[in-house]
Amino acid sequence: MVQNMQKVEFQIVQILDSRKSGSIIEVGAIYTGDLDPTGRCLWFSEPNGQEWVFYIGESCTIVNPSTNTERANDN
Repeated sequence: MVQNMQKVEFQIVQILDSRKSGSIIEVGAIYTGDLDPTGRCLWFSEPNGQEWVFYIGESCTIVNPSTNTERANDN
């Protein structure tokens, strides 16, 4: 995974892979993940160690994009 990715809040709309034991993710829930530099997907790591890639517009949506940009610029 690339370092210094922008943190964004996202909502899961579809889970496309099998969940491992101890998974916490749920469709409709909002989480914070790392936006890929291409802006097409984001990465999320669960406490159980499972790594996820969610594709924007397919399996997730960005929540309040302007708020996320402002947060990234506050650094």
